[in-house]
Amino acid sequence: MVFYEVENDRLERREQAKDCSRENVTVGYVTLKELEQEYSTFGFPKELLATCREAQSRSRSNLEVYDTFSFVLLWMPDLQNMRATQRRVALFLQKNLCLFVNISDTEQQSYGVLVRILENLGRRMTIERVIGSFLLHLVDGGSESLEHGEQQVTAMEERILSDHPDPEINRRLFRMKSRLTLQQSYYEGLVELGESLAENENNLFSESENFRYLNIAVSRIQRLSGHTQSMKEELEHLRETYQSALDYNLNNIMKLFTVVTTIFLPLSLIAAWYGMNFQMPEFGWKYGYLAVIVVSVAVLFVCLWFFKKKKLF
Repeated sequence: MVFYEVENDRLERREQAKDCSRENVTVGYVTLKELEQEYSTFGFPKELLATCREAQSRSRSNLEVYDTFSFVLLWMPDLQNMRATQRRVALFLQKNLCLFVNISDTEQQSYGVLVRILENLGRRMTIERVIGSFLLHLVDGGSESLEHGEQQVTAMEERILSDHPDPEINRRLFRMKSRLTLQQSYYEGLVELGESLAENENNLFSESENFRYLNIAVSRIQRLSGHTQSMKEELEHLRETYQSALDYNLNNIMKLFTVVTTIFLPLSLIAAWYGMNFQMPEFGWKYGYLAVIVVSVAVLFVCLWFFKKKKLF
């Protein structure tokens, strides 16, 4: 449990909630267990404890607005591995108070991030700036993740346009699209959260230029969401290109089989002709066997010349 408040134009650290003045802007960090013991000190109803416990099963950031406070659930995934175990942090917002609650962040990465944000803001700390900075942290690595995805798309496109497309490409495209879908859902949840906070429905925030920092965070997340949507559309076009490449290769194989079959049709006719149980005049000719061989070879070369002239292979 730790608290920071701006007092006498300085950022001060407190170890107990009772040491903080409700007249000053205060940002705190507690665990869920500590909140269960101290919730009445902050003036929160006991029902919110159940809300925190339920938050462990949620997979989307959201905001719940009450008359005198707001509850925010922040889902903190690894943008490089969206299916990894997700960290969750809750925010309880009151007038001049922002309380971070560690729900499932076992490594307490959110605490380290919060401390860096507060040290950077110093005496300029406000609730709006802290939330805006924290939202920006939640999308750190998003641009790098999308850039890496673009490199993968380019590599797959080169493989598709080669003579031997990788049969695993379709599966890789599906995995990438699934990851981007989760990532876009994450961004959209943060955008909705930021816009809802900016509406200031219960007047917890002061109407000041500090909202600019929250709007900056929302704008950046919206750009990432749009970029993610563009990547999903690009993957869809790439999948269509891959399917077209497979169809083209299949058509070439079928064309080859058709040419081979057509070439051997006259030879099959000759073989069937001389396989009939009839006494043919050339059976008594000493050059009859050689003549059939010459005719068969001549037919073969004529067929090959014809198909080559027609550029059928």
